[in-house]
Amino acid sequence: MLPSTTAIRKELNAQESKALENQVGLGWLRFTTTTANLDYWRERITRYFRCNLRSRGKGWNGYLHSDESCHPIIIAHTPIMTAAQRETLGVKRSPNEGYMTVDIPQSALDSLDGESLFSLWLDVYGCDAKLTRVDLYYDDYCKIVSPEFVHNAVKRGGVAVPRFSGNVRGWDEYDLAKGVTASYTVYFGSVKSDKQIRFYDKNAESNGQQNCYRWEVQFTGKYAKEFGDSFLDVMTEATGAATMADTITTMSNGYKAHIKGAIAFHEIPPGKVPSELGANWAKRHEVVWWWSELMAGLEPAKLTLKQVKPSLSRAVEWIRSQVAPSLSVIRTAYRHWNIPFTEWLRLILDEGEDRLGDRHWQMMEDALLTSPAY
Repeated sequence: MLPSTTAIRKELNAQESKALENQVGLGWLRFTTTTANLDYWRERITRYFRCNLRSRGKGWNGYLHSDESCHPIIIAHTPIMTAAQRETLGVKRSPNEGYMTVDIPQSALDSLDGESLFSLWLDVYGCDAKLTRVDLYYDDYCKIVSPEFVHNAVKRGGVAVPRFSGNVRGWDEYDLAKGVTASYTVYFGSVKSDKQIRFYDKNAESNGQQNCYRWEVQFTGKYAKEFGDSFLDVMTEATGAATMADTITTMSNGYKAHIKGAIAFHEIPPGKVPSELGANWAKRHEVVWWWSELMAGLEPAKLTLKQVKPSLSRAVEWIRSQVAPSLSVIRTAYRHWNIPFTEWLRLILDEGEDRLGDRHWQMMEDALLTSPAY
């Protein structure tokens, strides 16, 4: 028996109502600034989240001190110290000296209304902070496609994800007692990369409190910095909006545009694999219907990392920060074993000279031309 017109209209209205509930937002915020702003941010965290900070009695992520608030929010900091103060504390000079980091997880951000979140962003940009982690989320209450469906489509169904080839992983949690899959998560991008996307069943993760599928984008490192520069344009537009409702809508659209720009799903022509299609093939093919449906109405905001030209100063800094500790260990061990470290190091450098490429010669030429002797 065919459903009645009334039943069909009722179902369509229910779907439309669900679509209106789809939410986009800020899932994590971490930024770094100077300790000159420490008292300011202690006051701001207390005001925004209505809970007091207390010392954790230890450092955090390489910082000497840290305070913790509800949710938990963390403010970690290392003051500028004299050599005598470092000696008294038994610590070495740290690159974090004179800096602080504020870490605000989603549980705290979700407690803010749109106007407070707008004010928080203004404060972040107002203190010239550097973003080090930003998570954005989009909740699909319509449940257009499931995480398992997307994973299968990418792995076996002729759907490709440009810029994430080879870095797609599916993970299911299996309930042994019930004999069913409790939840499913798809990861795009390496855990160690500066950009990762997660797609999972929020209903399972929230114990039934949010019946939706969540798309979550995590920017760290260089991508977090690029997001900060890009989102400043969004904030400029939001600041000029006619009403606070328009301001909040502009921010939400900005979040969604950056999610849309972070990843896309394209159909692969039948009988082909991405490696056979040449460069930029995805630009010539439409995205799959379900991604178009999810991300409709907005132009993607793509973050493009700038190519950094190699330089002698960066090479020296990299050796100082990354290589020098290992060389120090080798020198100590060789001294204990009566192996001439200086001779070993000279041989290593001679071998390195034999492997110099065009990039290294260009770096050397640039360094000589900028020498103080000229």
